[in-house]
Amino acid sequence: MAASLAVGLASLPLCASAQSGVIKVSDSTAGNGVPSFDSEQVAHGKALYADSCAKCHGDKLEGNVAPALSGPAFAPAAKSHITVGGIYQYMASNMPADKPGQMKDGEYADLMAYLLYVNGYDSGKTSMSAAIASASTTPLISGPRH
Repeated sequence: MAASLAVGLASLPLCASAQSGVIKVSDSTAGNGVPSFDSEQVAHGKALYADSCAKCHGDKLEGNVAPALSGPAFAPAAKSHITVGGIYQYMASNMPADKPGQMKDGEYADLMAYLLYVNGYDSGKTSMSAAIASASTTPLISGPRH
């Protein structure tokens, strides 16, 4: 699986956040790199997560019988090989484990928004579509809230 999620970091510019002290990698084709998502998506994604994901990944995304989905263990600041698009594609094809691929594209996008938010990315004013989430080559890096 790691090979399918790998991204060539050498081709991506870095942008440093002076306030947080965290360096986030940005994708040159998508402005700041992380697909925009809104607070409604985060709220809906959180509810979907509680209903469909928490039983395996833990109530706080800490991992249970399945891996953690937050923090440095999931999205390390150094040598990140997990991309937003890779996570979205894996999730949309394989999750939830008891009903793989059975959610709607928009629901997977909302789950991705929730994962981004929990991993330190702020919501914006524009919602994230499934197509944008799936196409993102931006590495997912756990941010300053962790």
